[in-house]
Amino acid sequence: MSASANDPTANDPLYLPPERQVVDRHGTSWSVNEVRVWDASGRQARSLVAANGRGFRRLWHFPANWSELQDEELAELVTQTVQKGAPGMSL
Repeated sequence: MSASANDPTANDPLYLPPERQVVDRHGTSWSVNEVRVWDASGRQARSLVAANGRGFRRLWHFPANWSELQDEELAELVTQTVQKGAPGMSL
C-alpha cells in the first residue's frame, strides 16, 4: 500500500512502517522493522533491523518501500551481504 494524500502518515517524519515477519529460503524466521538512530551531534538516520533467534542485522541502505516488498523479496534483502556504516554518520 502506497502513501497517499488521504493517508495521515504520508507526511509524518516520525512514522515508521509496522514490523514484518518473513521466513528466508533456509527456514529462518526474521522480524524486520525500521528504526531511527542519532549520532552524538544529533544527526538522524534510519536503518532496517532484521532479527532472528540467533542475532540481528542492520541495513543502512534499503529501499524506501521495503514494507511493501513481497515476503520473498524482503527475506532476500535481509539475508544478503550488506554494507557497513550509516550514510553521512561518523562511527
